[in-house]
Amino acid sequence: TAPTVTTAAVINVASSSADSGGNVTSDGGEEVSARGVCWNTSGAPTTLDSKTEDGTGTGVFVSNMTGLAPGVTYYVRAYAVNSVDIAYGGQESFTTLPEVPSAQPASAIGATSFQANWSAAAGAAGYRLDVATDAAFSSILPAYNSLDVGNVVAYSVTGLSSATPYYYRLRAYNSVGGTTANSNVIGVTTLAVHTVTFTAGAGGTLSGNLSQTVVHGADCTPVTAVPDAGFLFIDWSGSGGFWSTANPLTVTAVQADMAVTAQFANAAPSVRIINPADAATVWGAVEVQAEAVDDTDVESVDFYIDGVLAQSAGPAGVQTARAGSLYSFVWGTLGYANGPHVIRAVAVDAAGATSMDQITVNLQNVTMTLSGQRLEDRAWIIRREFVRLNLAAVNSGGAPVARYIITRRTGGGPEETIASIDASEVQGGAAEVNDTTLPEGAVCTYRVVAVTAGDMVVGISNEITI
Repeated sequence: TAPTVTTAAVINVASSSADSGGNVTSDGGEEVSARGVCWNTSGAPTTLDSKTEDGTGTGVFVSNMTGLAPGVTYYVRAYAVNSVDIAYGGQESFTTLPEVPSAQPASAIGATSFQANWSAAAGAAGYRLDVATDAAFSSILPAYNSLDVGNVVAYSVTGLSSATPYYYRLRAYNSVGGTTANSNVIGVTTLAVHTVTFTAGAGGTLSGNLSQTVVHGADCTPVTAVPDAGFLFIDWSGSGGFWSTANPLTVTAVQADMAVTAQFANAAPSVRIINPADAATVWGAVEVQAEAVDDTDVESVDFYIDGVLAQSAGPAGVQTARAGSLYSFVWGTLGYANGPHVIRAVAVDAAGATSMDQITVNLQNVTMTLSGQRLEDRAWIIRREFVRLNLAAVNSGGAPVARYIITRRTGGGPEETIASIDASEVQGGAAEVNDTTLPEGAVCTYRVVAVTAGDMVVGISNEITI
């Protein structure tokens, strides 16, 4: 007859192996030539399925099943073979454990939370998570003591303290609750929390959240500096050398507690030169006008020619005049060389704040050279002296010359006009004039003045003494 065999319970179940065995209680009168266990995933396994071979004869034997897949349910029976038949013991079933999960570094780390991550374990039906404040897991958080997180590979751990080290590990379980050993341990420290306060200096106020609690490395919400009337925003300064001119201000990537202050200053007046135009060609007496305004009042507007205060720059003793927001002075240009000159207007308000505007103009007064000689005219026994004057005039700037006035000063006497030449009579920029009223034996000094129709002087020649 066939032998008789029983199946031992399955023990030492792992992810790819398990132990079982059996007991051949009768050989059926024929020698038992083979014995072991066989298994499959569908039930009623035979020696045509996976099997072990664990000796011959009767008695107890132990079998080790290997090459199993994790998280799979298997069916196993012991078998015994004699020359008559193959006998099978009762069927046992078991489910292999999953593979041990691999914990990965945390992400989304905040002040009171982080995300625990791990790699999926083959055969896992779910995972259990431990979180502790020590690497030995002697102080496991009650809310995370073997917490069943389901079949996921990440979990948000919340309700933590800021700036505190934590540790986590995982175990995978199978469909029947079998649990693996612990995974590796991952350490993570929650972020610190910082306080950022904002204050306004004199001359303004702030708009926004002025006391902000910010996680380490995060950004503040915007705060706006609002100047009072007559003031303007300058900059922000704060702890650790912080400085910014942004307004509104967003403090980014906060690394520590901070105190930030907005600085304000009295608003400077505005000033703009409106006459002459920048790059204009000018001559003679030039009226310089500037428009200046301030939130309160403009104290003064000073004019400079080539960096020198105008009141001391020209020969005419000019003064600054004001009419509402317009300020002006007359620049007497005859003492200046032709060519470019810089006109600057500087406005000052009651608080001493200043602003400026400047232009460059091209001065082109009429350039004149006067020469002459004393001559005499004889007619028989009559001898008469006279002076012949030669004028060379260059009007490269197009000044509106109406006439050229020739003056004479005899000895230490007053200057008197001896001739007036219409500009149209100066052909090619040259003219010749004879002074026939020359006093006998007198020493005379001559010069020429170019004037417009309105008697503005736009050029003065050199003086000659004859």
